Amino acid sequence: MQCINILNLDHKPKEYNKLFFGDYGNFGRLDKINYEVFKNLAEASEANTWFMNEISYAKDKDSWDNLSDKAKRMFKLNILYQMAMDALVPDIFSILSNFVTDTWLSYVYSRISTEEKIHNLSYSSGLTQVFGSEATNIIDSIYTDDMIKRRTDDERKIAEKFISKVYETYIQDDEAKKIILELLFRTYLLEGVKFPFSFFTTWIINKVYNNSIQGFSQALKLIAWDEMTFHTVAGKNLINILRRDKEQGFSHLFDSWFNEEAVKIAKETANLEIEWAKYLLKDGEIPEFNLKIATHFIKYYTDKRLKDIKLSVLYNEKSSDIINWYDEYRNLNNNHVALQEAETTNYQKGKLKNDLDSYQWTIIE
Repeated sequence: MQCINILNLDHKPKEYNKLFFGDYGNFGRLDKINYEVFKNLAEASEANTWFMNEISYAKDKDSWDNLSDKAKRMFKLNILYQMAMDALVPDIFSILSNFVTDTWLSYVYSRISTEEKIHNLSYSSGLTQVFGSEATNIIDSIYTDDMIKRRTDDERKIAEKFISKVYETYIQDDEAKKIILELLFRTYLLEGVKFPFSFFTTWIINKVYNNSIQGFSQALKLIAWDEMTFHTVAGKNLINILRRDKEQGFSHLFDSWFNEEAVKIAKETANLEIEWAKYLLKDGEIPEFNLKIATHFIKYYTDKRLKDIKLSVLYNEKSSDIINWYDEYRNLNNNHVALQEAETTNYQKGKLKNDLDSYQWTIIE
């Protein structure tokens, strides 16, 4: 069995072209660039570093009671789920950083791991600032919410399977490669479908309740940039490389197994998210957020993620002003900034958009 995570200077690698199971020795070589995309993504991440204490939650604390009880419940469930998953994924990416055999991809994964840890701590920081000692009871409720646990099961189980059957054994057969592909794909859907829907839910609550949770909304803008502009893009590119480049040793699995399995997993993921939406709406709708809107958003992003990795879409869901609003809202480089938002962060990515406009959504059938 090859040692995959301890420096080896007794053997000079003959080639540096493999992303998985390569001749590497865990000795980083930035002069060896096999895939420029990972270098570019890593450098973009470096340029957009932020820290958990950059956000002020002062208005959230003062305005919390402006939210209805339904909205409060939705918000808390959303944040607790984000906390749970952002506790899991840093470990997944840390392990992948040690496992892959390409310097730039390893560095990409190490940065993602750090960013996910910051996301996790940011949620806890915000809850503590807004709720004080009561934050402990709010956070502890995660242990008794079966739906949150259900929504985390798939990623946790494939991570455990990867660790026990691939990482710890370093077996390189097709079954091991299938486990790697499933881990990559489920993580891609987590960051490209599940997380965006959670962001959307929090932002809608903030929108319709007069910017009452603006600190959390701003934190999620920073987190959404990481997830949707860096993490999901890295996942998409890696899957497409493994499909395209035969030398990576995975391409034969796509037509024979992955294409069909991925569509099945994507449908299961979308159905679970719709079930989650129903759970959020258990006590009733809030303005501009109902099951039809939630289902449209989930199906649209499920289709987008499938299309981005060369697979057939499931739903043929069209864009709408819901999607347009979401993309505009999460854009950190808009030039229009509301005064009440400008004072909440010194973030270097760009100025932030006023989100106080209100209108009824149009879903294109």
